[in-house]
Amino acid sequence: MGLPSQMEAALNAITQHDMSIFSSYHEVSNVVVAGMGGSGIIGDLLSAVVSGNCPIPVSVCKSYNLPAYVDDRTFFIAISFSGNTEETIETMKIAHQRGAKMMAISSGGAVAEMAANWGVPWFSVDAAIPQPRAAIGALFVPPSVAMGAVGLVPDALSSLNDAIDQLKRRVTQANEPGGITMANSAAKLVAGHIPLIWGSDGIGAVAAYRLRTQINENAKAIAMSSAVPELCHNELAGWGQLGDITRQLVSVVVMRDTCESRAIMRRYDFLREVVSESVSGIIELYAEGNTATARMFDLIFLGDLISLEIARIEQIDPGPIPVLDKMKRYLRESEEHK
Repeated sequence: MGLPSQMEAALNAITQHDMSIFSSYHEVSNVVVAGMGGSGIIGDLLSAVVSGNCPIPVSVCKSYNLPAYVDDRTFFIAISFSGNTEETIETMKIAHQRGAKMMAISSGGAVAEMAANWGVPWFSVDAAIPQPRAAIGALFVPPSVAMGAVGLVPDALSSLNDAIDQLKRRVTQANEPGGITMANSAAKLVAGHIPLIWGSDGIGAVAAYRLRTQINENAKAIAMSSAVPELCHNELAGWGQLGDITRQLVSVVVMRDTCESRAIMRRYDFLREVVSESVSGIIELYAEGNTATARMFDLIFLGDLISLEIARIEQIDPGPIPVLDKMKRYLRESEEHK
């Protein structure tokens, strides 16, 4: 429920920074956003909302290695909520060595230290936010504004304000008796099943991916996501053979953008016909908002509510993720024993 206020606070904080430094980045030929998990999805969000307007490619790096094309004409954006994500630290070092134009976002840690040492613009995120996935608004605002300052994204500030206004409307709806009916209905459909989440290429697809990861982390459950129209060329062929099984196990949630093309709408119509007999149910969520940023965050908000409601139904604590802590200990200990 705090997402609009989180984004508003981040937008207000941006005014304390001198954004004129980014005017020297105007000759960049590509943008690379590096991050992992709840930080890494920010690159996916940026790519989704700017793809129709940005004149240069925006790619996302979720690895230890950077693409070979990263050089002094790259705008490299490092995002790590903790500031200590090892994959992001490694890519940040490589980008610096190659002379990339850079910015960094974190709550502190090694990312902040490297940025200070190299004179790289650094934007802080409130460390009091409990989890990276809960900081999605605070992490998204700085790179979005910076890309606007570089001249890559028109109307970045107005789009963010529109998203904040739309989220405030959703919060009001969620606080009314009965909450947001379609989110509650989706949670009831999905709870106890394996959710398959569809979204159309762009903001619907990234919202579907976000819902998948939120169900993973908040509800501690497996989930799948895929994008239309791509799934019409492969996944579609897999339906029907195990219908008796999938009907008991799988439910479908569709993240719809109200600005979808007619071609995408027709594909959804056909998909519904094909899979309806092979799943426990299908529910569609429709975005609201005047801009792509607003509609994307609207779907994200609805998806987050769904994941938290599933956790409540299944009596799961959405906060801690013991298996990720276990993995980090394993990696640390295995490195120490080399």
